[in-house]
Amino acid sequence: MKIVFWNLYKKDNSKHIRSLLLENDIDIAIFAEYEKLDLPKLKKDNPEYYVADNMGVCDRLLFVYKKGIKFTIRQEQYYYAIHSFIFNNNYFIIVGLHLPSNMHSKSDDRKEEIPYIINDVLIEERKQKTEKTLVIGDFNANPFDSELILKNMFNAVLYKEIIRKQDVVTHKKRKYKRFYNPMINYITETNQHYGTYYYSNGIDALNWNCYDQVLVRKELIDNLSAVRFCKSIEKYSLITKNGVPDKRISDHLPLIVEVNL
Repeated sequence: MKIVFWNLYKKDNSKHIRSLLLENDIDIAIFAEYEKLDLPKLKKDNPEYYVADNMGVCDRLLFVYKKGIKFTIRQEQYYYAIHSFIFNNNYFIIVGLHLPSNMHSKSDDRKEEIPYIINDVLIEERKQKTEKTLVIGDFNANPFDSELILKNMFNAVLYKEIIRKQDVVTHKKRKYKRFYNPMINYITETNQHYGTYYYSNGIDALNWNCYDQVLVRKELIDNLSAVRFCKSIEKYSLITKNGVPDKRISDHLPLIVEVNL
């Protein structure tokens, strides 16, 4: 199963999306900042896929499923949407999110929203009786940032062996269920696999940021087979000669996740 998340930077990337889906044999795609996307053209150009309608609450995310995948919209809030779907007789929960941007908000704005996401995920996991859960999207935070690390936030550990030994941790007599965050395993100088978003202003700038991430529950840690930042789509490079995302297309690179079932 292959999943892609791409923040489109309010560009109509219809032609690139067609190539992205086919070239990478994508099963599920989630797009953020898709306001300028030509949806009729997207639907016409991609007859193998179904563009999911939303419930009218979350207009920040667009879900696209390969036809044949049975899905249900479970819940929507302004910054996230929770779907369930069946793939190869496996039942999954997928959460797409686009948290408040650093350009217009602070860490505290994201921290205000995250406990609601976690609570809704726990509710759906109990209802659907599955912990095959993926959270994917633009977190507007890096893997080591407190939004990801804190136990009362995403509680996302960076190493499989930690969550393998203990997926529920107790802190001050409260229990918190963990996610696994694989992203630092895939950030490397090999092939300049640095991240998905570039920002060099400010005294504390990291330059490359890994804002687009995927988290999984313990049940899926051994099924997560690959995570990569897509730097080209067919003949089009998504990176300029200066080595940064080409903003004529998007200021983010697509994140492609493979789950081996």
